[in-house]
Amino acid sequence: MLIPPLPKPAPHDDRSVTQCSRIAGFTLIEILVVVSLIAIFSLYMLSGKSGLTEVKLTNAAKEIASALKIARSEAMRTGIPHGVTATAVSQRVRVYELTPGALPVRTYTVRHPHSKQFIDFTVGESSGFEGVTVSSVDFTYGIGVNQNDIDFNSAGVPYFDSGATSLPLASASITLTAGADTKTITVEPTNGRVKVSP
Repeated sequence: MLIPPLPKPAPHDDRSVTQCSRIAGFTLIEILVVVSLIAIFSLYMLSGKSGLTEVKLTNAAKEIASALKIARSEAMRTGIPHGVTATAVSQRVRVYELTPGALPVRTYTVRHPHSKQFIDFTVGESSGFEGVTVSSVDFTYGIGVNQNDIDFNSAGVPYFDSGATSLPLASASITLTAGADTKTITVEPTNGRVKVSP
């Protein structure tokens, strides 16, 4: 009994099979690479946004603290009272030289010791401070008098010169916000030291 030979399989082209599978869809590796790249990019963007806001808030707090320190050090260096005006309404911070008298004159011509620019900036508009706001300015003197100015005498001690009298500082703070984050700049009433707290 003879067994008939098995038919030969039809020849096939490996190239046509590969092309068909490529046309049909993406490989698992390609999909995983794309998903991984999207996840990494998303994490980078989310962390970058909050990190950038925190950096702007920190920089604004340092700039205001620097303005207060410069006013204090200029008063001590020159023997002429200097001070800072800060308001939450205008978001503006300026350093001045004070000429005491019956009507004290605050002259806003103090320059930064390094950049030689006037120390006069608006938080939220100044370069690097976008999104940061001065939410409160609290300079309290004597028995509850509030002002937007803080003066420093030649010993660096904070007070307020109203012309008629000099009022001692009871408390001083400037609070900044950016989103949910806040920073507070305080001035020590007894010695004028400036501190930034988170």
